[in-house]
Amino acid sequence: MRSRSDRICARRVSAMTSIYPQRVRFGPFEADLETHELWKNGVKLKLGGQPFEILALLLNRPGQMVSREELQKEIWTADTFVDFNHGLNAAVNKLRETLSDSAEEPKYIETLPRRGYRFIGTIENAVSEVKLTMVPVNPEVVPPATPVIALAQTASTVHTFTGQKARVSTRRRLAAWVFVTAVLAGSTLIVHRWWESRGAEIKEGRERLGEARALSNTLTLVPDPASDPAISPDGKMVAFRRNSYAPAAAGIFVTSSYGKALTQLTQHPGDCCPAWSPDGKMIAFSRIATDEYGIYVVEARGGAPRKISHEDPRKKRGELAWTADGNFIAFSGDSPKGGAQIFLVSVNDSSVRPLSEPQGQDRDWGPSFSPDGTQMAFVRTSGAGFPEEIFVMPANGGAARLLTYDRAAIMGPPAWSEDGTSIIFSSTREGDPTLWKILASGGTAARIEGTGTGTWHPSVARQGGKMAAQKILGSSGIYRVSLEEGTGKWAQTIVTSTNGRNEGPRVSPDGKRLVFMSDRSGSLEIWASNRDGSDTTQLTNLHGCGTPRWSPDGLSVAFDTTGNGPHAVWVISALGGTPRALVKDQFDNVVASWSHDGKWIYFGSNRSGQDEVWKIPAEGGRAVRVTQYGGFAALESPDGTALYYAKTRYENPELWQIPTAGGNESRFPGVAHAKSWAAWSVTNRGIFYCPPEEANRSASIDFYDFETHLTRQVSLLDRSPFWLSATPDGREVLYDQAEQDESSVVLVHARP
Repeated sequence: MRSRSDRICARRVSAMTSIYPQRVRFGPFEADLETHELWKNGVKLKLGGQPFEILALLLNRPGQMVSREELQKEIWTADTFVDFNHGLNAAVNKLRETLSDSAEEPKYIETLPRRGYRFIGTIENAVSEVKLTMVPVNPEVVPPATPVIALAQTASTVHTFTGQKARVSTRRRLAAWVFVTAVLAGSTLIVHRWWESRGAEIKEGRERLGEARALSNTLTLVPDPASDPAISPDGKMVAFRRNSYAPAAAGIFVTSSYGKALTQLTQHPGDCCPAWSPDGKMIAFSRIATDEYGIYVVEARGGAPRKISHEDPRKKRGELAWTADGNFIAFSGDSPKGGAQIFLVSVNDSSVRPLSEPQGQDRDWGPSFSPDGTQMAFVRTSGAGFPEEIFVMPANGGAARLLTYDRAAIMGPPAWSEDGTSIIFSSTREGDPTLWKILASGGTAARIEGTGTGTWHPSVARQGGKMAAQKILGSSGIYRVSLEEGTGKWAQTIVTSTNGRNEGPRVSPDGKRLVFMSDRSGSLEIWASNRDGSDTTQLTNLHGCGTPRWSPDGLSVAFDTTGNGPHAVWVISALGGTPRALVKDQFDNVVASWSHDGKWIYFGSNRSGQDEVWKIPAEGGRAVRVTQYGGFAALESPDGTALYYAKTRYENPELWQIPTAGGNESRFPGVAHAKSWAAWSVTNRGIFYCPPEEANRSASIDFYDFETHLTRQVSLLDRSPFWLSATPDGREVLYDQAEQDESSVVLVHARP
């Protein structure tokens, strides 16, 4: 019997010649049955796997029953028996949640008890016209079955077009059909006339492509995550790591800086962190597996890898860098004094010697040598795991000099500019990872504009002004767990699942509205919506906002900004408008929350030299210190008698408490630790929280009861959320769930 993957591929191939439309609309939704994408009012939704497979089968047979047996045969594997019913029910529930549908009053998916399901919505054909737009095509990656039409504009230039579907009139559908027929017949006259009639559309397509290329070109057109970019010294080739579960598909790959060729150098899933030799002829890489930590070199054009390191327990991280003479490779390993330091391994005789000298438990990693070979930049991680800073030292050893003061995470090794005067690095100093540049001699770091967020691991060529980087497109959805009336059971539903980040949800005091943070507009901003996630409105446009909190009367929202410079606390009307800066100075002021009477706003600040909880009148005035011995994210109890707070901003913080009228700060005995400073919420009856992740327990939402002093589990989760909030009555809990990130390697169009 065919495997599930074989059946899916077969269905996709047959779909290309199916009489059914491959892009259909129903209500506010539009589904592409070929690419498995779903949109609502033009916004892409997160739906894949079995739920989309079910939708595709139902849409191909509207008004007809698709039996449970058919669904099992087409979508589930042949060896699925006991879990099929549970899996089918869960997949249909997920589909209905995404479509805002219900089993009791269905608009789209009707249940035929014990038999199957039927699509009952009205379907519109959205594939009437083939609209030609320019896209870059990699011939090694495009599936053979994909129809591609190439039109020669000049003798030396070929622009490639591929089909994109849209709704049009019957007259335009006929014109498109005539055009395709003419092209296939080789009719120059029809092609010429079509070219003239579609000139404006082609121009528009070029403009869109130009805008898309303004930021970056995706080089790794492979169906798996790509990471660890390394651009060759001449800027013509890029090596990267491909992460894949397919046999022999993972390993180190090389492509041209235009993405036109692809060569696989290794096939081991543990191979990572490629680094070019100074002459561009060799590539070093690390192999990290359960039974091996090794450093290898391989010819850039292909061949058998050669191991240059002995079995060495000090080899802990994968990042590598060649010295300027090509005789040594720098790596990070355990220091005999504790922590981790940079070592050099000889390419010729495999001898190893230390280079950097960390203090205490600090960990040095991510070496990068200057173009002239005289200096080495690297990352030093504090023994506590945070923060991380860039250091520079002589390449032959000596004292290291602190270069940055980020108090943030560094995402990948630093890179030297082509002229060797500056260092480029990725930092979370503004929230999402972004690229920054600082003089190697010291000074203030400046953001590299036009490179976007989610940009990691820069790699700069020694000539040609080219830079490659890793692009991470993360996504997260907002979920709800509600206590059902009369049953005492908790039911889970999804609130929003659009692409990108959707986090930090808070329900308004009247229970009708929702405020949250999302990057759907391009930067992380504050958004408001109905309680079910519909009717969304963007409230801010400050290029980096977070932690929204409703005022007790529901008329205002407090939030913080994470843009360039120190973080600040703001207030904005719940209807939108111009935000008002409440606390904005040279210090970091974050995580605002309201007192129960709306007169004060609490916030975390480092103005005393360490993180403490402060408060300020909601209308403005002088800030008052609340905690004396450390504190960060604070929430006042609904009755206003106590203030609870996370002790630190770091992972798994303790929860502490202090009377609002004044008194001693003490650790809250009911909840030892939460997953994060944002993964807990105070209600009238107790505290909802997500416990820290442990190897022997599943992720969950737990509840500590003030009256009984007992903790019970409310709901099991796929993964622990960072954000959690609850309504004051404790009948509803909102949280985020991270979806799978998409990772690719891009050529960045911003001169380093």
